Amino acid sequence: MSRELILDVVADLIAQGAGRVSPDSRERALGLALLRYDTDRPRVMVEDVTATGGRVLPWPLGWDAARSVLRSIESPVDRIPPVELAADQWSVYRGPTGRELRLAVALPAGQDARLAFTVPHVLTDDECTVPIEHAEALACYAAGTLCEQIATQHADNADATISADRVDQSSPAREWGRRANSLRNRYFAVLGISASGGTPAARPVPASAVADMDLSPSFGHTFLYRRGRR
Repeated sequence: MSRELILDVVADLIAQGAGRVSPDSRERALGLALLRYDTDRPRVMVEDVTATGGRVLPWPLGWDAARSVLRSIESPVDRIPPVELAADQWSVYRGPTGRELRLAVALPAGQDARLAFTVPHVLTDDECTVPIEHAEALACYAAGTLCEQIATQHADNADATISADRVDQSSPAREWGRRANSLRNRYFAVLGISASGGTPAARPVPASAVADMDLSPSFGHTFLYRRGRR
């Protein structure tokens, strides 16, 4: 799904408040939604680099210096099972000339290393790396941001109205606030995560339970209880 189509879905979700939202606001809201999606569902790229000898590896061509995060290094490549360097065998080191990808043990010159790292998602009219099944979630998150803005506008209008002549506008503010929460919840539900990130916590199992024991027996009579002697 293209960026333009997702913006159309956003417009549909806030149709009743469309007059309060500018096209630039919709663009910014979608940009914020994409940033959030990058955090919740990062795009992982895999690229091979060739060691030049020593303990420093070259950066992959697809690396984004501002937003990429290195996930793993496999070397040698194409082994079964894969041979990944332990997390304490490599580090991203910040030196005087910038960041370097350093290894605890040198790799021989010419040996390939396979790097898995995150890169930002792309959302344009020509390219979209967001899976089609998550397009609705992205639109919901953006629409939720816009609903919050509309709620704030209603609240500000209510505060600016002279009390003697005012029409109660707190209800529209609350309604748009509820819509914002509902849309955000749809985003989390589609992605299958909690609002704080990660998978939803399992529902706790009670350690004990209370049951009604005032039941009639299946044989049609009442239970007999023998009273203890006093």
